Amino acid sequence: MHPVLEVSVLPRYTAVVDAPDGQKRETLSAPSLPAALLKLREQTDKVGQVEVPGRTSRRAPAQLPGETLVSAYRQIASLLSKGIGVSSALDSVARDCPDDVLAYALRRMSVRTSHGMPLYEAMQPETRIFPPEACGVVQAAEVSGKLPEALEGLAQQAKTMVSLQRKSTLLLIYPVIVCLMGLAILGFYISFIAPKMIRLYSELGLTEDHFPLSTLFMSRIAFAFPYLVELIIALALVLLVLRTIWRRTPAGRLRIDRWRMMMPMAGRVTFAVAIGRMCSTLAMLLEHRVPAPLALSLAGEASGSETLAVALRRGGTVAAAGGSIAEALGQAKAIPRGLLWRIKTGEDSGTLTQAARSASQLYIEASEAIAARTAEVAGPVIIIVLGLLVGAAIISMFAPLVTIVGQLSQ
Repeated sequence: MHPVLEVSVLPRYTAVVDAPDGQKRETLSAPSLPAALLKLREQTDKVGQVEVPGRTSRRAPAQLPGETLVSAYRQIASLLSKGIGVSSALDSVARDCPDDVLAYALRRMSVRTSHGMPLYEAMQPETRIFPPEACGVVQAAEVSGKLPEALEGLAQQAKTMVSLQRKSTLLLIYPVIVCLMGLAILGFYISFIAPKMIRLYSELGLTEDHFPLSTLFMSRIAFAFPYLVELIIALALVLLVLRTIWRRTPAGRLRIDRWRMMMPMAGRVTFAVAIGRMCSTLAMLLEHRVPAPLALSLAGEASGSETLAVALRRGGTVAAAGGSIAEALGQAKAIPRGLLWRIKTGEDSGTLTQAARSASQLYIEASEAIAARTAEVAGPVIIIVLGLLVGAAIISMFAPLVTIVGQLSQ
């Protein structure tokens, strides 16, 4: 039997304390903030600000090119496999790194590891680059002595996510361009062409009583269009601010994520991608003997879905009480039944890691297929809808010409 790695899941607290050589930061694990303060009081009486995990707002991940992070993982793994120390490997990769943000983070990590800090602890402050699941994998790998293999696994996972994001972006380019061009043409017609035609009809002696209903409707929209645009922009900004504020609350994040999952077509793609990321991370964590409760929690966070994150945190309590991973996932209604069957089968047969990895590949391929079908359908639908709108606008503005022609023929 392989030994099961025990990774601490206690919260980590960071405090500023006074030392003979000046202030310094102390990091320790404790079950609660009072317990952390008691430990610090045993060391020193002068404790400054204490940073509580989970109290600060989430910072957005750094906008790093995905290929750069993949390359960094693999270069560090290659240097470590050749016997080079962690600090020296980080410093070497930082010197050749083309991205300044990542290079600066690697240099800071190199300094920390040179003073004896484990790599996973050196990674933890760099939350904008290295997510919690990456730190968990590295922590497990350092204990088991398989750090190069773990970094290769992180590189492969990052490469898969980069490829998926690129494919999704390319599929959406055509529908977005068509939609923007159609809206631009419609806006130009309503803003500039329609008002001039209405003035022309007025000069020819036609009043609004002679206008068809469609022309009258278009005339109202044409003259109110600038105000409508300003109103739409103002409402969009207000909604964006409210969404940003609401998203900072747990209930808001959960509700917004559920609405995102309920969107037609796009919601299915989002859900499939989230499940794929969850399964991939879970397989990687379990492969490196991370305990099931922590693995479930980290996999939920890595999914990018607040719904799955909450569900897997609840499942982690079941696993911590001695339940199987299949039972823990079964507590979450958001998990598909087909995935539960795969996980249970893999757990019973001793191939849980392979089952989770194959499920991840299945859902990622499904998301790509759904995205491709959505793009194929969205393009023609957008063209037809915009064509009908533009056509209706043109016909409504030329309808009064029938009245003018009738008057001239008399």
